Amino acid sequence: YKDNGSVTAATDRALYVFSKEGKLISKYEYTDRVLQYFDINSEDYSVLVVGNHVYGTETSLVVLDNSLKVISDAEIGSEIDGISTDGRRILLTASESILVFNAYGDQVDTVSMPRGTREIVQNESVGAYAIQIDKAVPISMK
Repeated sequence: YKDNGSVTAATDRALYVFSKEGKLISKYEYTDRVLQYFDINSEDYSVLVVGNHVYGTETSLVVLDNSLKVISDAEIGSEIDGISTDGRRILLTASESILVFNAYGDQVDTVSMPRGTREIVQNESVGAYAIQIDKAVPISMK
């Protein structure tokens, strides 16, 4: 749900935005790609990781505005294990690395993921942390 009352929904074939009355406002189809990860919680944009039917090949990061117009659709060339967004940054975990993108889908950094990381969490005021079994480790990035 967005502050304006709209609802964004992700399915295996497309991303949809509905008005608070239930009317379809916009739709973004993945075409021949498969949805791997998504984050539709931001008030400003939606983030999708889509790939070819063979997992890990031709993986792309897609950033869409609230009307589902494409801001960025770029091949990232890595097999992605997870996603974390905070309104300013998009973090994609890939093996032992964290790929850092700005909100426009431009890659700005790659940092090493701390050993034993289970999940990456972030927010605008604190930054990013690697969640491990018994602690949270701050992640330094641009």
